[in-house]
Amino acid sequence: YHHLDVWEHTLLALEMFEAKPMPETLQSYTTAIQEYLREPLLYDKRRRTIIKFALLLHDVAKPFTKTISPRGNVRFIRHEKVGAEMAVEIANRLHFGGKVAKLMGCLVRNHLYMMHFVNSWPPTRRSMTRFLRNTGEDWLGVLLLSYADMRASRGKLRQPDDERKTEDVMKQIADRYYQEIRPMMTRGRLITGHDIMQAFDLKPGVKIGRILKHIE
Repeated sequence: YHHLDVWEHTLLALEMFEAKPMPETLQSYTTAIQEYLREPLLYDKRRRTIIKFALLLHDVAKPFTKTISPRGNVRFIRHEKVGAEMAVEIANRLHFGGKVAKLMGCLVRNHLYMMHFVNSWPPTRRSMTRFLRNTGEDWLGVLLLSYADMRASRGKLRQPDDERKTEDVMKQIADRYYQEIRPMMTRGRLITGHDIMQAFDLKPGVKIGRILKHIE
């Protein structure tokens, strides 16, 4: 699939991130994205630096997960999951702290999401919501890392339509978060656990939490 080996692909992905960390489709969110990238996470190291380190490690597990099918097809099954474990282990060994280790694990574990969106085009509202739920506060970091990764993947073999789909789905996800989800989070819950207990004559317990989760 790739036009380069893993190491050269990784270096190219880093170059892509340095040259153009986000597509034009996200220009309207430039201020929010810059604030996200500038947030200090480890002494003087900002989130941008940690994302670059995760990008350096995003395919680190490929040598350990490489298989060759009877037809000669090379596969790296579960390399994102094994790689996430390795990235967390490396972050812990370097004493980066739990917050940074969690971020690196999330970025590496979810870096194939964008490829799946493009391959199963068009993305559904439900699949984008699932992505935001699974990646939590680091959804934007996953998008930016994946954007660099995908642009470095196939060289001249990459189809212009794939580029368009990648940038379009990034905008759809960003729109979903900034225009719908974040406003809801800012204004708080429309219904509280107390409201539910009062309306249905329920006692406090795990059932209330489950109901609130369904509502959200």
